[in-house]
Amino acid sequence: MYEKFQPINFGKKEIVEVDIVKASDEDIFSIANLVSKRHKWPIQECIESVKKQLAQKGKYQNLKIFVAKSNNHVIGFSKINYFNPNDHEQKYLAPEGWYLAGIIINQKYRRLGVGTKLTKVRIEEVKKNTKKVYYFADSKNKTSIVFHEKLGFEFLTNQFSYPGCSFTEDNPPALFYVSL
Repeated sequence: MYEKFQPINFGKKEIVEVDIVKASDEDIFSIANLVSKRHKWPIQECIESVKKQLAQKGKYQNLKIFVAKSNNHVIGFSKINYFNPNDHEQKYLAPEGWYLAGIIINQKYRRLGVGTKLTKVRIEEVKKNTKKVYYFADSKNKTSIVFHEKLGFEFLTNQFSYPGCSFTEDNPPALFYVSL
């Protein structure tokens, strides 16, 4: 499920023309297709999910989605979400704030700087409204952890919970933050 850990290859090559923009309705199918291929979920379910997220209503009201486009084709996307533990009935042990909430890059374009650009744009988007940005992962996801550490993220704790995420003793979570 995770990208193979290859620390030497992080961002060594650059794609010259990659535009990072906020996702729009015209990007729904492309985003859903990336999700469907990555997770092997039915495409129609992915389309409906992306539509709901882009509508920014209910639990998605504080979600921002960005796409990476090369030659006007979506080659990746990422999300950032504002989490307030007080908005949930269950008590969550994660701090209030902005969370990097997922990134998927088309396999042909991985390790070419696209993820770095998407992440920097997400952080820049919320920089004026916060002093920290959070990110969490399965503690065994070395590729993601090293990637984010190179962007300045530091380990905070593995004692937290977050809605919609479940971790086990064999797969404990790791929460990171970057100060802005």
